[in-house]
Amino acid sequence: MAANLFVPATITAAATLLVGIATACVAVYGARLANSYRRQLDLKTSERRIQAYAALWALLRVASPTRSEPMNEAERHDLFERVTDWYYTDGNGMVLTDKTRQLYLKAKANLRCSDDELFPASLCAQAHRREFGDLERWRSELSRQQLSLLRTQMKVDLAIYGKVSAGSLHGPSTDRRGTSSKPVASTY
Repeated sequence: MAANLFVPATITAAATLLVGIATACVAVYGARLANSYRRQLDLKTSERRIQAYAALWALLRVASPTRSEPMNEAERHDLFERVTDWYYTDGNGMVLTDKTRQLYLKAKANLRCSDDELFPASLCAQAHRREFGDLERWRSELSRQQLSLLRTQMKVDLAIYGKVSAGSLHGPSTDRRGTSSKPVASTY
């Protein structure tokens, strides 16, 4: 009779062990499947990001650091409109990384905002100390440098620069007297 009790207990223990093993196998397979899907989605997003960034890169040519003439206000406003159109075309804005989106939105806003709305706020005082002609050159240089930071961040996103920080938007440099030379980008 003791042998009869042992057999059901052994069968129950074996069945419990098999169910546990099967559950673990299903969990591992499910995790691998989810990871595979995530990798495929990341790959598709990366491919889409390359296309979107290439289109934005072409639009930013007008703000090239090698350009000999400063951008005037009309060109900055036109660029604002064109990069805004780019953002909404084909969902390009969806593939920007968080850091790139922040740089994009702030640099874009600075293209056509008033001097009182410049980002960072420290630029407002710098702008108010300038004469009109000098202000136009200064605003052009500010836009060029901020858009250069954006292009650098785009290259970081695409692993063209690896894990290097592209920097952040920063106010103009100042000398010992507190006067500004021209806007500069800084790294953090």
